[in-house]
Amino acid sequence: MKKEKGIADAIASVDLLEGNVSNTPLNNSVLRNYNPRRSGEIYLVFEPFWFINDFDMLTVATTHGSLWKYDQHVPVIFIGSSLEANRIYRRIEIVDIAPTLSHYLGIKIPSGAYGAALKEVLE
Repeated sequence: MKKEKGIADAIASVDLLEGNVSNTPLNNSVLRNYNPRRSGEIYLVFEPFWFINDFDMLTVATTHGSLWKYDQHVPVIFIGSSLEANRIYRRIEIVDIAPTLSHYLGIKIPSGAYGAALKEVLE
């Protein structure tokens, strides 16, 4: 598979499960994205700007799920009557959304949440 045009890497799932991959930023992203129940026997890493655009006969133009930085940049917008316009220039994670909304609404953080509330939104 690695010799195919558009494929950056092909990693056996057993190597991911057993931790038999080198400690690189790309492999760490693969490990965070890998799901043994859904990812198949071989985890394919597409080259930048390559992806499968036919998911169950639904043509897509982007995924926001690739391992490359350009595809992981997704705007996060909070709107509320008491929120001031603001921009956050540091890296944030999608997992920060639930704790931020919980703090803003004054409710308990979901038990599965592991991100951090965005102080810039709550100030």
